[in-house]
Amino acid sequence: MRRQGETAETFTDHTDVRPTLLYLTGLADDYAHDGRVIVEALDESVPQRETLSRLAAAYKQINAPLGELGRRTLMISTRALTGDAATYNALEEEIASVTAQRNAIAGRMIAVLEAAAFQHMHVDEDEARRLTDAAGRLIESVRWTPGGVAGASATDRDRIAVSGGSVPRRTPPPPRAARQ
Repeated sequence: MRRQGETAETFTDHTDVRPTLLYLTGLADDYAHDGRVIVEALDESVPQRETLSRLAAAYKQINAPLGELGRRTLMISTRALTGDAATYNALEEEIASVTAQRNAIAGRMIAVLEAAAFQHMHVDEDEARRLTDAAGRLIESVRWTPGGVAGASATDRDRIAVSGGSVPRRTPPPPRAARQ
C-alpha cells in the first residue's frame, strides 16, 4: 500500500472496498463486484498499473451513480419530469438505450479488471483503449443543450439531446376554440 493520505486524484466509492480488501488478502470469490481494486493505492509493482487505472477511471465515470454519465442522465431524467408525457417517454426511452450501452461497456470493463486482479490475467492494451474510448463516446453522447423557441417558457426552451438525437419540444395546447 502506498501512503498517500487523503487525495482527490482517484474516484472511488464504497463498492471498491470489498474487491480491494480481497486483493490485498489474496482471497477471491465468485461474487460479481460492482467496484474494482483500487490499484492507485497499491505500490508500483502492480502489473499494468497505468492501464488498469485508466480503465477503472472510465468504468467509474460510466457506472458509478456520481460518475459523469450518472450525473448527466439524472439531469435529463429530472428535466423529463417537467415535460409532458410524450417528452417524458421519449427521454426515458433514450436513457434506457444509453443504459443498455453502458451495461455492455461496463460489463466488459469489470470483467477485464476482475480478471487482471484475481486471475492475474494480462490486459490487452488495445481492448482497454477501445473500452475507455467507448465510455468517453457514451458520456459525450448524453448532453443537455440550451436552445429553444422564441416566446417559450424557460422549461420549453430547454432542449435535451441524448445519443446525438434531439427530443421534440413541448407544443402549446391548441387555442380554446379548437379544443373539444
